[in-house]
Amino acid sequence: MVFAMMGFLLAPIYYVMFSLMRMGPTDQRLETIRYGIGEYYRIWGRLPCPGNLNAAPGAAGYDAETRNGTNVCTSGINVGGATGIYIGSVPVQDLAAAMDCLSGTQRATYVGNLPVDAQNILQRNLTRMRDAAKGNAEKYAIQKQNCVTVDMLLDEYDNKIVYAVSQITTRIATMDPALDLNANPADDMGKIIIRDNVGQALSSKGQWFVLASLGKDGKGAHDRFGNVGIPCTAQPGFDQENCDHANNIFRSMPVALTNDANHFDDEVDYSLDNALSEHSFWYWKDLNEDGQRDLTFQPNTRIVIDTPATVGANDKVVLGAGNLAIKQDAGGGGNIEVQGTDKGFYSPKFCYDTGSSCPP
Repeated sequence: MVFAMMGFLLAPIYYVMFSLMRMGPTDQRLETIRYGIGEYYRIWGRLPCPGNLNAAPGAAGYDAETRNGTNVCTSGINVGGATGIYIGSVPVQDLAAAMDCLSGTQRATYVGNLPVDAQNILQRNLTRMRDAAKGNAEKYAIQKQNCVTVDMLLDEYDNKIVYAVSQITTRIATMDPALDLNANPADDMGKIIIRDNVGQALSSKGQWFVLASLGKDGKGAHDRFGNVGIPCTAQPGFDQENCDHANNIFRSMPVALTNDANHFDDEVDYSLDNALSEHSFWYWKDLNEDGQRDLTFQPNTRIVIDTPATVGANDKVVLGAGNLAIKQDAGGGGNIEVQGTDKGFYSPKFCYDTGSSCPP
């Protein structure tokens, strides 16, 4: 009876501790990490490199990404060569910084090292809009989620969460969310394939990334010190697909705890939906392939600021109130250039048109 009572007393304490640490079950950690990946993408225009599954605390790549001078990931397992994927641990430090979870001098240093065109993004002053053309003015502010913490490198079983990412999404020059990850269906190495229990791919276009907790049995998992406790081949089962790190194929299916060929106890997450709205009006893209980032729009969407009563079908940038201020820089820039045969510019106070069609 004494031992039973102790069990009842310890259980609430266990959950209180997890709540205080903002850890929670593995699925909650995966959700927070997804938000961190979404914020990282908003800041940098690409996805983060993974950390090193074999690294111990304090070693390079333990909780952060590493890149070389050519902007190629160096801390993850390279599968498939230059057009394949990287597999490693979650770069929690980089996600926390992108989520604006730093403070004091750490935050100031991080923001100061951002590209100039990205520094103001951390001010959280953008508004996204869905279906502006319908005139329903459905706005929603970008929400700041709970911060990724260093402990979220691990799942609830104290093993490192696996983070795999398509190589082309980790470089601004090749990252383009408007395109299929790989235009050639016969060549799958440029994308991540996630299969269900019958071997069907969950998406023909592949995924940008996948997060996987290797389950309660910890088969093939690295602990916090980078050691593998139980080999990936210790027992048969579909969950071997998530720990072999031999290809770009992962598995997501209902839990099946029988120790046979159908065994599966992993938790898998792979979507930025809700973390970064797939209807977002903008993303970064290297349009001129010069290593510089350009602000561009998702197809058939627009930027809307202070929505007016109606938005025209062809309006791509709408300023419903306020002024558009263009300031001349040291290089003499800061002009509005209208290209095409009808070079017109209209406002209540100024009108210019080569065809003299200004209103009276």
